[in-house]
Amino acid sequence: MSKFRITINGNAYEVAVQETGNNTADVEISGKKFSVQVEQEEQAFHPVAAPRPAAAPAASGKKMVSKAVRSPLPGNVLKVFVTVGQAVKRGDTLVTIESMKMENAILAETDGVVKGVLVSAGQSVMPGDVLVDFGAEQKELEQPAPQQQQVKQAVAGKKTVTSPLPGTVLKVLVDKGAKVKRGDTILTVESMKMENSIMAERDGVVTDIFVKSGQNLMQGDALFVLE
Repeated sequence: MSKFRITINGNAYEVAVQETGNNTADVEISGKKFSVQVEQEEQAFHPVAAPRPAAAPAASGKKMVSKAVRSPLPGNVLKVFVTVGQAVKRGDTLVTIESMKMENAILAETDGVVKGVLVSAGQSVMPGDVLVDFGAEQKELEQPAPQQQQVKQAVAGKKTVTSPLPGTVLKVLVDKGAKVKRGDTILTVESMKMENSIMAERDGVVTDIFVKSGQNLMQGDALFVLE
């Protein structure tokens, strides 16, 4: 299930989307449930690339990491912004998808070079469909970078709040050590040209903050710890 918190005209809404199969999905908006039909238009025939040869086993101490970008929600592709061979940076827009009458930007999670584009404008997609392929790479099994290691150590065993969507931090409204109430806005994130409020889910104390204004985020990035 994909979950989003969006703000429209100053009103906050919690949206959850669950694919149910047979071109249908259950959508819950601020507690109200809807069953929606996902219409799929006939698509022109697109040749499918032959399966790639199986990769050789990774050498000891290394692993193969897939870099495919998949659709997080059902909808229709509005526009594809990249082509095969194009170099992109983390946070660049790869594809936009219309879902529930909203335009959603699908961003690159890392720097890389596009190896394949598997969708085109007007195509229907479902959650999990591959949109853009960056191939796979062999990486050393190594310790995380110091900053990543510090964040992992800080959140281990703690009640960490993560970003529900990709975007850019607009403003952090509390300081480390602040006492907050359930429903208080901790920070705001701009995503899909909308301002989204990230709120405290319960009363508590903000013991760690991992982001700052202007910082780019990906879905799942650690934001703060609420104890």
